[in-house]
Amino acid sequence: MNRAKRFILHSAEAVQRGTMAKHRVALSVTPSLRIECKFWLSEDGWNGSCERPSITVQAGSFERVKSEMEMALGAYMESLLSDAQPMKTELAA
Repeated sequence: MNRAKRFILHSAEAVQRGTMAKHRVALSVTPSLRIECKFWLSEDGWNGSCERPSITVQAGSFERVKSEMEMALGAYMESLLSDAQPMKTELAA
């Protein structure tokens, strides 16, 4: 069992017993978001594309093209979040 799962189980048990200490915990969270992508085999290898956002990738195997699409979508989402950061700071000021 990994460290995060052990912490969550320990924390849930502590809450049930009423012994949970008040402290802040930082954990990475990977959101699940469905985005329809299309994949097809061509003479040059596997291709993948999404309409929204507009992303295309190419690789030698299906597993690799799917992985490339996941990374490209992740980078796109991160760019949206980093573009939104200054706006959040400006609103708080």
